[in-house]
Amino acid sequence: GDISKYLSSHPLGIERLSDVRSHANQYHIPLKPDSLQFKLIQTKLRNLADDQSTSGDPIQARYASALRALRYSKGAQALTLAQKLPTSPAAQLLHAQALNATQHYDETIKRFTPLVSVGTPHPLLLPLVDALVAQGQPAKAWQLLQAVKLTETTSLELLERKQQIANQVGQTSEAILAA
Repeated sequence: GDISKYLSSHPLGIERLSDVRSHANQYHIPLKPDSLQFKLIQTKLRNLADDQSTSGDPIQARYASALRALRYSKGAQALTLAQKLPTSPAAQLLHAQALNATQHYDETIKRFTPLVSVGTPHPLLLPLVDALVAQGQPAKAWQLLQAVKLTETTSLELLERKQQIANQVGQTSEAILAA
């Protein structure tokens, strides 16, 4: 038949949407349930937008509460909630941030150093670097940051932290390059 109506540009007509849904339903592909990581990232985005709704999932509700507590400088409350979350990258990041917020830097270092590979921009890198600096180890923090290969997806937060620590360890030329 004539497929031009399916390939046309926007706006989508009701007939076109209905036909596409009908064709998609013929394949009977079961939907995968959302992963824990997806649910926590979804919750984090809602939290950043000040949307306090959750899906009724108790894990998402706990994660959202911990994020809010951290945002409002209630580190102890955030830490208590973060410790009750199942292991996932998003939960680990929140846990590290809550440990730092409560000045448990030694625990951040002990717990999360083994998870951060030298040279990779791991999500736990910044909380680990912050903990090392707070513990008087800016040179070690600098080693971790210096090993990260910068790409187009490198966060501005990482570059900013790299610049700050380069200044602390006397690497002024590196601080200028990181800017």
